[in-house]
Amino acid sequence: MNMRLMRVALTLGVIAAIVPALFLVAPTAEAQAVTPQLLAQYLGRMSVTWKLDDKDPDVFRITKTTGLKKAEYIEIVITNIPDKDLVTLRAFPKTGGKFLSLAAVRDQTGLMRAMLKNNSTAFGAYILDASGDIGFRYVFTTESGLGYEAFKVAVTELLRIADEVMVPLYTTYR
Repeated sequence: MNMRLMRVALTLGVIAAIVPALFLVAPTAEAQAVTPQLLAQYLGRMSVTWKLDDKDPDVFRITKTTGLKKAEYIEIVITNIPDKDLVTLRAFPKTGGKFLSLAAVRDQTGLMRAMLKNNSTAFGAYILDASGDIGFRYVFTTESGLGYEAFKVAVTELLRIADEVMVPLYTTYR
């Protein structure tokens, strides 16, 4: 009789532990794959001027020439990297007819220090591309998909930062 009571108590204990745990497990939703078509759809909804790269269907270029406060022109390069579950956004402003170039700055060390200092609290990060142009980057991890609102906010913020923050910072050290 004691053994039977112990089995019942053990069974009830296991049930008491498992049943609440079943309610805590959320059903997994299938994430929408980030494809060039999805990014094109998002860009179309945003009403920005963009084009697909001639050589790589995973690269898009947004150009902005109007409504800018400090820059003459801003290009955002959006790269979908599906094998790494990443989408990168890189903004490059132009002023004086040229992209911001580290080589054109008198106080390169001062500018690099300022950019590194700003990186610690920035929305994204300052970058230097292979040709020495200064840009600003934001990266999405996409293993859980990429929502339109998050994408729109990132693009909008990169345009603002490239125009209102990067150009004045660059000019300070030029």
